[in-house]
Amino acid sequence: MKKVVIASVALFFAAISNVNASPSTAGTDKISQVKEDSLEKRTPVIPTELPDAVKQSLSADEYKGWTPSSAFLVAKQDNEYYEVKLTKEGSEANKVKFSKDGKKVD
Repeated sequence: MKKVVIASVALFFAAISNVNASPSTAGTDKISQVKEDSLEKRTPVIPTELPDAVKQSLSADEYKGWTPSSAFLVAKQDNEYYEVKLTKEGSEANKVKFSKDGKKVD
């Protein structure tokens, strides 16, 4: 019985090592392309130093009662926008994206 168990374990490990011995490279080009496309650079911005157009948009009635707590200039491919985190009464939070000219970005 011991010989059968030992032979089975040896056969199992031989099969596993044989499968792991030949790595597949299929699809790695697509993966690296996706990673390059999703790269973004986030630069912290002090909310008081946001462009005037963004500050003006934040002063609209839609954001009344919300306070900017943090902001980032996000550069992703050829697109740049400001991501502003808004807080309300300390418990609610919301993120809004604006272009440099103060227009809301989805």
